[in-house]
Amino acid sequence: MNKISIKEVQEALKDINFRQSLPPELETDIKKYEKNPSCPCNLEVYRNILKYASKQLKDRFPNQEVMNPDIEMPLLVKNNWTVINCSVDQLEAKLKELAPGRLQIAIARWENQVTVIVNELD
Repeated sequence: MNKISIKEVQEALKDINFRQSLPPELETDIKKYEKNPSCPCNLEVYRNILKYASKQLKDRFPNQEVMNPDIEMPLLVKNNWTVINCSVDQLEAKLKELAPGRLQIAIARWENQVTVIVNELD
């Protein structure tokens, strides 16, 4: 049996009647989706719909089974952003203060001032 996944949720959300049939606890998620329907940031909205609107999804796709997003869709990496603004001379000390682990770093420099954006990956 096929499973209802993100693709089917995206298709269903295009229908205003489906959006209106969703439970009230998903109201803020639906508003977020309606502001920018094509945004990849809506992944959490789709996960919540899979969790809390399984009845509506089964009504819309009767020959398919609703997948459990907690088990079948692992969470993506969480981002922990830090911005460092300092002079070039202070940069080494500031970078040594960061916790060990996987980091993504972007650096921009203007004269002797540096802006460093650090993403600490979980």
